[in-house]
Amino acid sequence: MPTKKIILDITNTQSYPVTISLLGGNQDPMRLSVNSSTLYTWDLTSINFSANATFTLEFKRTGAASFSTIDGMMKNSFGGLIYGLNQLNLGFFWYQNLVGATYPVYSASDYYEFGNLTFPV
Repeated sequence: MPTKKIILDITNTQSYPVTISLLGGNQDPMRLSVNSSTLYTWDLTSINFSANATFTLEFKRTGAASFSTIDGMMKNSFGGLIYGLNQLNLGFFWYQNLVGATYPVYSASDYYEFGNLTFPV
């Protein structure tokens, strides 16, 4: 009997690069970002990552009246920030390397609305 193959044809219809999860499921933090049409961007050009060990992110369910805040650890590095944001289980956060600067951070979500991303010293 011949082997049957599963062929996936995946097309990015967004105006920005996206990362997807093929397996998905409730345990997958990317499930909140998949197929979302609202993109959030934070320009972190002025942040001294080596001087900051923590961050605070404002978030709320879409349509909620006010923001809540959540704190995370970033281990004094840009890579630590991306890791820390993704540990919050609020969706998938990524960056795009633009001309050698890796400072714009993105998330796409129609489930949550995001506000300020701050760095208490």
